[in-house]
Amino acid sequence: MNRICAEQRRRNAATRGAWSSYAGHRERVTSHLRAASAGGGTLCVLGAGNANDLALAELLETFAAIELVDVDAEALAAGAAAQGLARDGRVRLHPGVELTGVAESLSAWFDAGPPSVADAEAVAAAADRAAPWAGGPFDVVASVGLLTQLIEPVIHRLPASHSGLLPVVRAIRGRHLRLLLELLRPGGAGLLVTEVVASDTVPDLASTPASALPARLEALIRAGNFFTGLNPAALLDACAADPRLRDAADARLEAPWLWDLFDRTYAVVAIRLRKKE
Repeated sequence: MNRICAEQRRRNAATRGAWSSYAGHRERVTSHLRAASAGGGTLCVLGAGNANDLALAELLETFAAIELVDVDAEALAAGAAAQGLARDGRVRLHPGVELTGVAESLSAWFDAGPPSVADAEAVAAAADRAAPWAGGPFDVVASVGLLTQLIEPVIHRLPASHSGLLPVVRAIRGRHLRLLLELLRPGGAGLLVTEVVASDTVPDLASTPASALPARLEALIRAGNFFTGLNPAALLDACAADPRLRDAADARLEAPWLWDLFDRTYAVVAIRLRKKE
């Protein structure tokens, strides 16, 4: 098991019993997923992990089937079991799926010296052309809190001054957005839910009223206070600028919300995409 996948499994294990901490966040995610449906069909969730952010029984009131995809087989099985759906044929598990296609290469960066510019360029090119998973087509495809986990290893290994940092981040981000579209049927909806900033750098984030959160988040982004690669405006721009993402019609940003998890508060956004007919 490479270091990147091992870290994802460790995080899943650490949050396995945190169902109650996800309550408000789960309600928002579930509501957005149900609203994205055009009437039944199949929902696919990438990086589902323990499914703490998914009210599966409620989602089955909207969707005929739910496909949960993750690198961590134990987390998927535990998540379905915790919600009483381990034997429900409408919930299908797809374990062992690494969704960047370059986890082995990223893991090697931690076991060797600092990566060179050439190393970073090679990983960026590999991420850009990777084919992480072929499934579907589905009516709704969601990535919930996954993009931060895909990008974090790059941030942790490359200093901000490294010229390869942003190309690798952009390649992983762009490939992930394209994967959402590739898994959708024409007319289907994609939902990208991602954390944008945390109370680590905004200590009073938790006290921000819901009505003031959009303006607060805009100000933080203008000040450069956000997770690298996860500026919502940049995500929308990527959908418009990349010719391979122009199948995404009506890409729009939903209202942000706060999520308290253990000793941190996160500002979270959702971007909804609609694949052209």
